[in-house]
Amino acid sequence: MESEIRASNLFNHRQIEIIRHALKHSGQCYTFASHAMSHKVAPLTARTDLMKLSQRGLLKKRKNGRRIVFFAPADLSSRLEKFSEKMAK
Repeated sequence: MESEIRASNLFNHRQIEIIRHALKHSGQCYTFASHAMSHKVAPLTARTDLMKLSQRGLLKKRKNGRRIVFFAPADLSSRLEKFSEKMAK
């Protein structure tokens, strides 16, 4: 699965790292700030990375007060397979 993700060129290296981490840690939460700090990128870059993963259905998002929190769904692996099949068509 990971090799397909890397070969697809649909995700940047930071997004691939989030996917890899999320596959190992279902339910893990990610925020713009945590992503920006862990990958040493600007907040706007972190926002773009997480929003695109959410728009593609690979992360779920919810509001926690004023913050937006993203988390890995329990069925992330099957979502990735469906996304890969969809992109292959």
